[in-house]
Amino acid sequence: MDNNADHPAPAVNFQDATAQVEAYLQTLAPTTSTLYFDHFKMFEIPATPLLAQFTNIQSITAAKCGLTSLANLPGKATLQSLYLEGNALSGSALEALRDCHSLRQLHLADNLFESADDFRPIRNLPLELLDVGFNPITRSSSCQEALELLFPSTQIEVTGHLVQEDSSSDEESELYVSDTEFEEESTKILKKWQPPSRRWKKIRIGKWIM
Repeated sequence: MDNNADHPAPAVNFQDATAQVEAYLQTLAPTTSTLYFDHFKMFEIPATPLLAQFTNIQSITAAKCGLTSLANLPGKATLQSLYLEGNALSGSALEALRDCHSLRQLHLADNLFESADDFRPIRNLPLELLDVGFNPITRSSSCQEALELLFPSTQIEVTGHLVQEDSSSDEESELYVSDTEFEEESTKILKKWQPPSRRWKKIRIGKWIM
């Protein structure tokens, strides 16, 4: 089975992608610690000089961009959280993260990683959480065990939940969350829930109303 069939390569004009990224970066202060590239259509983050002005990047979100490479990833020295759900990353893509010595959380749900060997380049990073849900590797019954051998001190998420995100637009929006995040949010919702204070009543026209 061709795993790439679920992740068709987007039609990307790199000149347009660079312009989009630069326009976004120009709206930010150099002290910004979080960058959001969600839904920017690009195979990799463009190598624009503007990225060099951000010297305190702690979190990058680049979900559903079509990424196949992590080349040009900024802020490697200070980066602590990286969210890359819904891309087309696979194989040796994680080689680019070898120098991210401050990285604590790495979210890779819904990519194309097939083997524990794909994660060897980052086995020495101080990861506290590694989310690999919805990747081909999770089809293997030994996935959890293999990754725990590589990352003995890391919380490994091999499953996840795809939930609908509130949006004011008519377009469908999706959000990937880990098992832990899903359970925490579900618990909060259940605690807030209160039983209805009124009973349903039936009127002549046969409709149920409060």
